Amino acid sequence: MKPNCRKPAPEGARSSPALPHPDQTAAIVPAAGRGLRLPGAVAKQFRSLAGKPLFHHPLSRIARAGLVGRIVVAIPAGSDPPDLPGGLDVEVRLVEGGGGPPRRGGARRGPRGGGRAGITKEAGDQ
Repeated sequence: MKPNCRKPAPEGARSSPALPHPDQTAAIVPAAGRGLRLPGAVAKQFRSLAGKPLFHHPLSRIARAGLVGRIVVAIPAGSDPPDLPGGLDVEVRLVEGGGGPPRRGGARRGPRGGGRAGITKEAGDQ
């Protein structure tokens, strides 16, 4: 694991002593879907929004919050590792996900699909 080089958390970000230290916490960003509800040549999570891929937006916000030491991004199995945004100051790992069957009834039915935890790329890798 690379040394902790993150900026300090914003003032008041860790307002509760019950929150674990960021080095003991990770965030998971699901980006392994096939985008069947938004058809097109490019999966939804990789489409551009405000000049950058859609999945870059939550990565940047999570990193800026300073509450986690690692972000795990689930990407589609067999896909080429996408480029990651620069300057996140947290460890980012890509994990191939299974995607699961299409939704029927929305996200409230909970997560599905298995997937395999194969780390394919970390922030800073070329």
